[in-house]
Amino acid sequence: MQSDITDRHRRWAQIWPSTLIFLFYSLLTIIVTWPAITQLNSAIPGSEGDALNHLWTFRWIKQALLSGQNPFFTDLLYYPQGVSLLTHNIAWVHIAAWLPLQAMLGEAAAYTLVFLLIFPLNGLALYLLARQLTGSMPAAAVGGLVVAFWPYILAHHNHPNLILIAWIPLTLLTLRRLLHDGRWRDVALTALFLALTGLTRWQLLIIAAPLLGLYLLHELASTQVQLTRHLAGLLFTAGAGALLLMAPLLLPVVANQVTREDPDALFVAENPQQTDLLAYGLPNRYHPLWGETVYAWYQNVGVNQTYTPFLGFTVLLLILFALWREWRAARFWLFTIVIYILLALGSTLRFNGQVLMPLPMAWLEDLFFVQIVRHPDRFNVLLSIPVAILAAYGIKSIVELLITQAWIAATVTRSRASTIAAICTAAFISLLILGEYIVNYPLYPLHTPAWYEQVAQEQGRFGILDLPQGSRSYDKEYMLHQFTHGQPLVGGHVSRLPQNASTFINSVPLLHSIKENPTIPPDLSNISQQMRLLHDEDVRYLVLHKKFLTAEEEAEWQKWLVLPPIYVDDDLLVYKTAVSPTELAISQPVTGINSADAKIGLIQVNVSPETALPGAWVTIDLDWGSETAVNSDYTTCLYLANESETVTERCEPLAPDWPTSRWQAGEIVHRRHTLQIDPFWPAGFYTLSISLHSPDEEIPAMPVASLALDSRRRQFAAPQPAQETAVTWDDLIRLVGYDTAVGEALDLTLYWQAQDRIEQSYKVFV
Repeated sequence: MQSDITDRHRRWAQIWPSTLIFLFYSLLTIIVTWPAITQLNSAIPGSEGDALNHLWTFRWIKQALLSGQNPFFTDLLYYPQGVSLLTHNIAWVHIAAWLPLQAMLGEAAAYTLVFLLIFPLNGLALYLLARQLTGSMPAAAVGGLVVAFWPYILAHHNHPNLILIAWIPLTLLTLRRLLHDGRWRDVALTALFLALTGLTRWQLLIIAAPLLGLYLLHELASTQVQLTRHLAGLLFTAGAGALLLMAPLLLPVVANQVTREDPDALFVAENPQQTDLLAYGLPNRYHPLWGETVYAWYQNVGVNQTYTPFLGFTVLLLILFALWREWRAARFWLFTIVIYILLALGSTLRFNGQVLMPLPMAWLEDLFFVQIVRHPDRFNVLLSIPVAILAAYGIKSIVELLITQAWIAATVTRSRASTIAAICTAAFISLLILGEYIVNYPLYPLHTPAWYEQVAQEQGRFGILDLPQGSRSYDKEYMLHQFTHGQPLVGGHVSRLPQNASTFINSVPLLHSIKENPTIPPDLSNISQQMRLLHDEDVRYLVLHKKFLTAEEEAEWQKWLVLPPIYVDDDLLVYKTAVSPTELAISQPVTGINSADAKIGLIQVNVSPETALPGAWVTIDLDWGSETAVNSDYTTCLYLANESETVTERCEPLAPDWPTSRWQAGEIVHRRHTLQIDPFWPAGFYTLSISLHSPDEEIPAMPVASLALDSRRRQFAAPQPAQETAVTWDDLIRLVGYDTAVGEALDLTLYWQAQDRIEQSYKVFV
């Protein structure tokens, strides 16, 4: 009985410091990420759409599990065909923690809590490793604090599964015990923590491989570990066990990559983010006190403007102290720091934006496993581990130096002096580190326009096309709105989009066009046909989001869509894809068509500008509609006339890319004409008239709009040639001067001025 009590006391003595440390890091997390904890249901940590993408993924996995669907395929995105999620970034460990929490607190609140738990978990894991290595709890606590609030980790507020690195220090801890003690419990724990690393994010296995591999070699090279057949078997079992635990979720991903016809499509061409060496010494740009001041310093360091790899000046001093006092224990971790910095720097050494020299990464960047990481700067996330271990050794060294001082030894016992010195030193230095690391933490508001609540009440399953598309931020916010309306989206975001996912998008000219220019309407005249292609696939609504469009872009879309929206508020303009012929509101019907039942005419006419200067260009937008099908191909003629004469006439097919013989009931066709005003037309008011012609009939012209021509002449800036001349031909044309430039050829620029109206054209010979 006495033995059992002693064992319980011993276990409690081991557990309670770790519990207090975790609670301490949790309290600091609330402070550092404030006010995230106060906005659990209205915002989530993050500054752009990746955070929303993770929240959507959490929700989809829950839905798939509850309904028995394949979690690796969804038709909620890229409707109607759906899309594979085998190349999507799925944070399995986060989802496992989120599922029970969301049932109690709600989806957004659970996401925030799971996110906030990352920081104390990271800190606790490093604390346990550092305590094993240094034998000092205060020193280990400072090391854990470095990892918990590492600036690069704090800056990745949109990527929760990249910054959960707790499993890697724990893998190092259990691997060390396995090598030294050879216990099966440590084999099982090593396999578990290694598997959790991969299930958190597959990329982390590759990012962690150098650290884990180097540590294993370092331990095997030490005199305390001998590589026996038994030990090799334990290591193999740990690795095999990790693979076995990951297999259910890893094998489908690997099989897809091995069997796909386009394996290279996994690697999207993009600018790889690498670290500028100067950025390691630049103070945190998100700091509440000096962030604005140092932001200008980041202008030259390129991609590091967002993800801050700042080491911290206090931490650098601790590292130097560790190297001075604990060289034998510290040298391996220094070597690891150098390796991870070289990996994070990428293929070329950059300092303050200047490219200085190639680096070893240039020989590795084309390897499959390096390409999976995508951005070399992501190695900075695990740079925190060796840096924190050296910081812990630095604290230990400082404490040992302090307790040798006579004034401490004279006042209290040596044991107590060591404890007091360690706690006070750790507390003081922790404040210094936090003072450098603390940030203004961003939150992403979870606002959904009210109209989507109306959509949620509609019956049936149908698609929604949100515009504009093509931006990662746009698409992910639309995925947030899907939480409310529950209907599939024509677009969406998948981490690595399969090539066949865009088959439907490429089949609809409207969708294909906005892939290239998402914020402006396409150069397509057959508007109703584009909407019909959407409606035929059960895409019910086209939604314009005002926050992603300028006022000019919004006006262009409204002009292109012709009909008024069915819903308007401060957030949205909503259009139906199904157009009823009775909704066309033809304002100027064309009479005289042979078919007695055919009804065709202009819905609206826009002339811009309505008042023009001589020589200017005028845009004429004609929106045609038909209440019935049309059987003939019509040509349209435009006439511009003043009171006495017709000054110009132009005849063209009414819609070259969508002939009227193909028109159906409810057709809407947009046609844009451009016309240059002759500089010699007299000022005054002009009438724009239109007539239609077919092989069978000619419909007389009818007036549709007016144009005012201003009498003022357009003003031009006087030329300022380098060489002036005074040569005039026939009192009509004057050569004002010329410029010359000598390169591979002689460039000659001539400046002419008309002295009077010129009735004919001239050529120039030089």
